[in-house]
Amino acid sequence: MTVPAHVARMVERKDDVSAGLEDATLERSLFGRLRDYIFAQRRLYFRNAARPVFEKKLPERLSALGIGSFEDYLHFLTHDPNGAEELGRLLDSLAESEEEFFRGGAQMDVLRFRILPSLVSRKHAEGNSSLVLWSLSADRGQEAYTLGIVVREALGKEISRWDARVCAMCPSEEKLQHARQARYKDISLRNTPGEVRTRHFEREKTFFIVKNEVRDIVEFTLSEFEHPGASGLPPEADVVFARHFLSRFEADRRKTLLHALHANMRPGGLLFVAHNETLSGSGGLFTAAYYPRAVAYRKA
Repeated sequence: MTVPAHVARMVERKDDVSAGLEDATLERSLFGRLRDYIFAQRRLYFRNAARPVFEKKLPERLSALGIGSFEDYLHFLTHDPNGAEELGRLLDSLAESEEEFFRGGAQMDVLRFRILPSLVSRKHAEGNSSLVLWSLSADRGQEAYTLGIVVREALGKEISRWDARVCAMCPSEEKLQHARQARYKDISLRNTPGEVRTRHFEREKTFFIVKNEVRDIVEFTLSEFEHPGASGLPPEADVVFARHFLSRFEADRRKTLLHALHANMRPGGLLFVAHNETLSGSGGLFTAAYYPRAVAYRKA
């Protein structure tokens, strides 16, 4: 098959860009400017330790755009009419680095050993058998299935008496289909405790398959949050995981979504965001709840 000349030139250009950036170093001052811009636009803060992650991910974005340097890429973000859209792609790319089970380990530990046992005990005393968790950045399903595992272990043999659900939202059709297949390579389970891996996964050659007992309580849908008029929120939640979710949106949309989250969470419900995200400007909708090595935000 003959490749059209203009396509060949485009491929060559991107290959040249990729080759030139293989060993590129993101200077500290430039990283600081990029970090400050991201924080100003999306209220998402990256510590100095994140610089190597940027160095790994940025060449992919530069290659896609045919841009030859980190400095030119920052100029594109800040001056080009498509800069805001590209910033969203960059943040999605950075979030993909965390697509694994039991990510945000301290938060999951707090959920497993502190929050859910207390919540289950309180609901049992009240005669309430409904337990709903959300995963708003489900991506390819790792976080959602992690929450499903945690819920099953918290309820144990009593789970048949509960209406327990994890409502998970995927940002694209491709990721939605991947999540529903529930097949993952070993690297996605690198932070999964061995006993959890044994109980809740089946081995199939080089893949691990989430067992049906977990898949049965996790419901995946396609996110519609990117559309300004959409609310798309599932049933009222007790716990919401929104890691790297709000930071995908502009300030006004983020504020609207925070109000929607507040309205659709149960009294005393808890919201988790990534450790480098902030809920500043939430207007008192949530108050910080401090746990060992983790912070959640309680519906006020």
